Amino acid sequence: MARMYMFDMVHRLLGDQEEVARAYLREARSPESLLDAFHECLFLIEEISGKEMAAKVATRLLEMVPEEMIRPLSCRTDLERQR
Repeated sequence: MARMYMFDMVHRLLGDQEEVARAYLREARSPESLLDAFHECLFLIEEISGKEMAAKVATRLLEMVPEEMIRPLSCRTDLERQR
């Protein structure tokens, strides 16, 4: 359910840039790679739609992931990371 939510959000929020995010989500084959994909998608959402929107998506996403993914995802959703 969380993956489908993120597919929907990247479609709505990223417009022409959605294909990169969709590729991250499609290629995720393990829980760890799915966490990486969510993180990259949130970073793209922040770049394009702003920090507030990315925080809203991250909050909703945390409500959908399995309990064992909550802590790792919440630790990795610091949207002010440096690249």
